[in-house]
Amino acid sequence: MTSPAPLPRPLGAAELLRAVGLMADGPVTWGRPVQSSRPGIYVVEWSEALADAPVELTAVGSWIERLPAFRLDGHRPTSREVAARLHEFWLPGQTVLYVGMTAASIGGRVGALYRTPLGDRRPHAGGAWLKTLKGLARARVWWAETDAPEEYEDGILSAFAASVDASPGAAPRLRDRTVILPFANLEDATGSRKAHGLSGTVEPRPPEDPAPGSTVVDVPAGDAEGAAESARARPLEPRPATPSAATATAGGATGATGSRPTGSAAKVDLEAVNRSLQSIACRRLARELTVADAAAELSALGLLRGIRGQPVAVLRDLLKQGLIAGGVQDADRRWTIRCLARG
Repeated sequence: MTSPAPLPRPLGAAELLRAVGLMADGPVTWGRPVQSSRPGIYVVEWSEALADAPVELTAVGSWIERLPAFRLDGHRPTSREVAARLHEFWLPGQTVLYVGMTAASIGGRVGALYRTPLGDRRPHAGGAWLKTLKGLARARVWWAETDAPEEYEDGILSAFAASVDASPGAAPRLRDRTVILPFANLEDATGSRKAHGLSGTVEPRPPEDPAPGSTVVDVPAGDAEGAAESARARPLEPRPATPSAATATAGGATGATGSRPTGSAAKVDLEAVNRSLQSIACRRLARELTVADAAAELSALGLLRGIRGQPVAVLRDLLKQGLIAGGVQDADRRWTIRCLARG
């Protein structure tokens, strides 16, 4: 008789950052400045795990009242209806409520998050559901600096989802068991959104006078809620990395152009890295790997240990140099490593 698979274990913010190879900094209590002007990741964490969302009805009521286009499943809701829907996305036992990233200044981005009233589009409408919670001053903010925030955001959200027991027994009220995200994250890095049914939750964009000869495109109501951390329009066919590194899997430490890795990546066994990544990617159902997944696999194999720099950043640097077989980059500059074998 086989033993049951172990249940996922909730990860706190610092553990979540360390799980993808980042050095956690902080925390500061909500509202306090984050002392970092570099790009990176930030994570909002509640002070304790709660069974129910501490939703403040008055905050929800004011949110609805100021936005005439606010809808829940297509109808104008009451504050109690919206609060009930928010409760259906609260994950019992989890303390991490929001994961954000910025390619600019972590301190500036977190400050913008603090300053944005519920329902405002600017300066930072991401994480808006946080503003519906009572006692937000008890929340804490952790952060980690990295030059590869997009890839680390992918990895952190994946690690978070893996730490959640989304079964009916553990989370009986959970409305969407397909897209598992922290409470205030509404969309993952691939563009998959929670099925929350809310629309019109931010103020409409102000009308702009079109430039002479230009065309105005109307965006349907609810399509631009502003809740995503960044706009993520992913093309159907990503463009290939250049130059191609396909020959790197056949032996030798150089890519197709004969170039060699530079910087921290110069210490990497490129042949072993490419061979391992192709083997892993070809075993995956999707036949591809995100950079965060690939870096984690390589670290587990010992192929990115003993190098200066964070594993994801080193792998991303190799991809940019065109030295990783199957590396492709989409219009959002996100890298993927695809299986090159046919079949």
